[in-house]
Formats: sequence, structure tokens, C-alpha cells
Amino acid sequence: MDRQPKNIKSKSFIYDLARKRKGFLPGLLTSGSLFISFYSIISAINGDYRSAAIMIIIAAFLDAFDGRVARFMNSSSDFGGQYDSLADVVGFGVAPAILIYSHSAEQWGDFGISIAFVYMACCCVRLARFASDSDEGTKDFRGMPSPTAGGFVASTIWLLEIYPTETTFALYFSGLACLAAGLLMVSNLPFISGRRFILFSNHKISASAVIVIFYFAILAIKPAEVIFFSACLYIVIAAVSGIKMKSNN
Repeated sequence: MDRQPKNIKSKSFIYDLARKRKGFLPGLLTSGSLFISFYSIISAINGDYRSAAIMIIIAAFLDAFDGRVARFMNSSSDFGGQYDSLADVVGFGVAPAILIYSHSAEQWGDFGISIAFVYMACCCVRLARFASDSDEGTKDFRGMPSPTAGGFVASTIWLLEIYPTETTFALYFSGLACLAAGLLMVSNLPFISGRRFILFSNHKISASAVIVIFYFAILAIKPAEVIFFSACLYIVIAAVSGIKMKSNN
């Protein structure tokens, strides 16, 4: 009797586990994001700021997929939502705060601690508000999403690592980015939700999918610059939308 190779058995086991326990794959993605966030914290403490920044950005991309996978597999649950929210606190609240403090805010002493704490606290408030509002995210977000805020802070540090500048400029630039990201998370500005973008329509690739492919092609060439300026554009669009809403009211 022929025996199945070990690699085929392992693949079959993973497939059966994902099929029988639909929450396995989304939970695996969330756990991966949590581990990467933890690694980012360790890297920041050890002074490897570029790796710490990159890890936060990778965690943000993983976070973008776990919810979509859960909805696709019809495996969304309260437990999964709470687990994802706690992972987001670590990945986009604690990790960026430690990164910004270790990189530059430490030079400000107690004021630097305050800057990092304000950002982290704003992230917690943002996630608590999101968890308590089941309708948020279906069309637009109220306040900047925490993964975007974390990516914005991380890309700022990444840019400063790629293009070294005067210490004073780096200090004020990173501190301003950190405070802006924190305050934008708890603001009432309308930020566009990714659910608006439909990649496939009637089994055909939509215009949104073409834009996404083009975006990732540029992202592969200049990742730090593209992520930073994308976040800035996202903020500008939200600010313009907020002004329009106030003028209409």
C-alpha cells in the first residue's frame, strides 16, 4: 500500500482544518499581524528603527486581509472581532508609540513620553469607538483608521532613516506626524472605507482592481515614499470631505 508523502499530508491537514474551522485562517492572519507587531517593538527597543517601521506596515497589510477573509468564509464572530481589536492596539497603538519614542521623542524627555502616550491613547479610543459602532466602516470611517495611522507614523520614521536629516528637523517632523495621526484617529473626519473599492464585478476585473495593481507596482519600487504620501493624500481627501459636509449643513 502506497503511503502519501509527508508534504501532501500536511497540505491536506491544513486544508481540512481551514474547511472545518472557518475561523482558523482569519485567526492565523491576526496572529501573524500580532507577532509582527511584537517583533516591531523588539526591533525599536534594539535601535533597528527601519525594521520596526517595516514590520508595522506589514502588520497593517495583514490586518486589511483578516476581516475580508473572515467575511468571505462567513466566519465572522464576536471573538474574532475582539481578538483583532486587541491585536490592533498592539500593532497600531503600542508599536508605533514605542517606535516614535525610541527614535526621536526620547530626546524630549517627559514631553516625548507624553507625545507617545497621547498617540497610543488616541488609538485605544479609536478602536473602542469602532468596536461600539457596528455600522462604521460600511461606507466611511469616522476618524482615521488605526492601521493607516500606524502606517503613517511608521513611514515617517522609515523616510527619516532613508533620508537622514538634521536632528532638530527629524525631532519636530516625527513628533508632529505622531500627534497629527493620534488626533486624526479621534476626529470626526470622514475617511473612505476600503469596502467601497470593488475589485471584481460580474467575474470581470473592475477599474479599482487596475488602480490597485498599478499602486502596488509603484509601491514595490518606492515603498516608504508611496505609503507616506498615500497617507497624506488620504488625510487631505478626508479634510476636504469634512469641509464639504460642514458647508452643506
